[in-house]
Amino acid sequence: MDGEQNKKVIIENFEYKRQYKEIVTSNGEKYIDANNYTYWTTNITVEVLKPEQIVFLNNDIERFAKEVQDKFTGLFDARKNKITEGQIKFSYDATLSIMGEVRNPDKITIIPAKAGFGKSSYIYSFLSNLCSHIKNNDSSSFSGQGVIIVTDKIESLRQLEKDIFKDMDYYHVGDYKTRYTYILEAWNKNSFRDGICKNEAIEEYEYGMCSGNECPFYNNCKMSYQKKQQVYSPILLITNARFRQFQERIEEYKTWIDKNGNYQERNIVIIDEKPTIIDDYRVDTDLFSTLKKTVEEVKVDVSENKNKEFLLKELLMVEDEVLNLRSEMGQYRNCIYCGTKEKLFSDEFNEKWGALIGYKHINSLNALERMFTQGALWCNANAPYFKTLGIKQFNYSGFKTYIFDATAELDPDYDDERFQFLSIDDYKNYENITFHIFRDKKMNMSRSALDLKKHYWKNKAVAEWINNNFRDKTYVVSYKKNVKVISKYLKHKGTRIFLDSDEEKPVIPHFGDTKGSNEFKDAKYMVQIGWNKAPSDEYLSQCLSRNTNFEKLFEPREDKAEQTAKILENKNGYFKKYDDANIYMWRKMAVEFEQEVFRTCVRDFSADNKVDIYIFMPDEKVIGLIYQRFKKCKIKTSYEVPVEFREEKILGRQNADGKDNKIQTFIKWIRDEWDGSKISIKDIKAKFELSDKYWEKINSNTAVKNIKMNRNIKLKREGKGKNQVNYWYALSND
Repeated sequence: MDGEQNKKVIIENFEYKRQYKEIVTSNGEKYIDANNYTYWTTNITVEVLKPEQIVFLNNDIERFAKEVQDKFTGLFDARKNKITEGQIKFSYDATLSIMGEVRNPDKITIIPAKAGFGKSSYIYSFLSNLCSHIKNNDSSSFSGQGVIIVTDKIESLRQLEKDIFKDMDYYHVGDYKTRYTYILEAWNKNSFRDGICKNEAIEEYEYGMCSGNECPFYNNCKMSYQKKQQVYSPILLITNARFRQFQERIEEYKTWIDKNGNYQERNIVIIDEKPTIIDDYRVDTDLFSTLKKTVEEVKVDVSENKNKEFLLKELLMVEDEVLNLRSEMGQYRNCIYCGTKEKLFSDEFNEKWGALIGYKHINSLNALERMFTQGALWCNANAPYFKTLGIKQFNYSGFKTYIFDATAELDPDYDDERFQFLSIDDYKNYENITFHIFRDKKMNMSRSALDLKKHYWKNKAVAEWINNNFRDKTYVVSYKKNVKVISKYLKHKGTRIFLDSDEEKPVIPHFGDTKGSNEFKDAKYMVQIGWNKAPSDEYLSQCLSRNTNFEKLFEPREDKAEQTAKILENKNGYFKKYDDANIYMWRKMAVEFEQEVFRTCVRDFSADNKVDIYIFMPDEKVIGLIYQRFKKCKIKTSYEVPVEFREEKILGRQNADGKDNKIQTFIKWIRDEWDGSKISIKDIKAKFELSDKYWEKINSNTAVKNIKMNRNIKLKREGKGKNQVNYWYALSND
């Protein structure tokens, strides 16, 4: 089988490390020779398969795939959208791979169709066709086929349910009157508003809260009866968040009952967008605070107080052990702790926790158990913590699992023999895309560079720059902490500047909240303010979870912490010796940036209109990956600092008394307050108490020069000799 696979090169000759030669002169001075270095490269490849290499096929499956393909193509025709041969072939090959009998049941099949390829339309076409076969159960071999669909956004599932209902009406028309699809709800911030949750007091989800023991409204809400009702629909729709909760119990949702009372199977799981693969968990002081608070607040009879005290006592013992470990490892930035216990919590503790508290915070307890029995990564960050390592198990016996993920081929989390890739022709070039890169260090847009306390001015400056430079629909995205401030100064919000539709106030979207969205598909411009970069500890824990042999990683030895600290040495956010962690980080950053780019009109595969993407101070390695991913794209580099940043940096300085200094007062007057009518230089100096020397300094300031140019300010002389007077006035730009 392996010989039939085709190797697909995703990234070629990626240079991940360069080491310069150090020269020592005759007098002992050292310098780096920039022209003399050694470098290391790697190719990023995946093995891709044709449908017949993934599944066994027959005539019925091929006819079914042709029906889906025809429906898929018909959708594009009805919308008068162009469709490419690649998209048509994708719809056919994906259906073959899903409906056929799998050759290797242990494999999860990745379908890496690009964003905008038509995945949502495909899933609708596939389900609509399947429901037609279920309806005509006497003539189809697929009449008993059920499916579980998993996606990120509940709104997408509701739209899918609405579309299928429009096509098919009800499935059961008798006592149950159920639809062909059933949405398995999970609690979210809008659940009360949507009539799903009856408890208005709930502000955030806690594991185990949706139960008769925890919620007085449970018996009257959908949460209580949906598990019983869902069995009467062939198609189960579920969010990724809900799927994570039930992954280990997904078998409970395999069976459905047809209209004749026969038991059938949902043995196909289709996951739209990447599921959670890494199973790492943070162990810190906040975790213990939460656990102890939970025990303190649980309501019990007086006779059970001793059980609460028992739980608290054992938690405190474990907390002391964690604090002792922190003290031992505090000298290291990162290192490995090897678990030494066979068991952490006593049987009596687990029994009492279950009786008093149930499933709440069971994941935290399991993480502590894993840390002390297996081991963990020590992270000496600003707030130190341990991180357990692991990979989630979500391929279950008896299910065929398929993941639609546009960026999976570059994503390092799929570097695993459990995954196989369907071959999809990546035929498109991107010569219509131009990446505009600001390189000057003043244009740094990192989280610290946009800190709202220290650098508030830069948030305002980037908003003013956008206001002055973009005249067409623009997708702007930044950090969650900054979007409200940036949005405050943006003009044309909701018309020219796209907003986050999930927010009550008009704000631009933030990183991590746009996955799979097509709300911004009309944007011809994109401005990414900052980079969705996680702390180096997070990339390290994920990389170790993904790329290491746990048995070897956590093998005890006397100097384990010291030796692993040397291997994991970190400088300025990069690992000096552990190259895998750096490559992992760059790939993840490139994947997330690629997803943001595909939020714009780039997602329209039939279009080739010009698209301009603006980014600030990127990592060169990430740009190297992006340049290969977007074939034939253009990259333009600028070292200029836009005038808005020069002005706002001056205006953003704070004096001790909180008042503006002379140049701040002057810039605000010349830019915003002065109406442009004739005024003498003498009067301006007097107005702002400027000496001749300071006047020369102000006039030579770059920000002032740019304002004068933008406002078309002219100098006029009247009179002669001692009576000569110099005036300023502004010409209209109309």
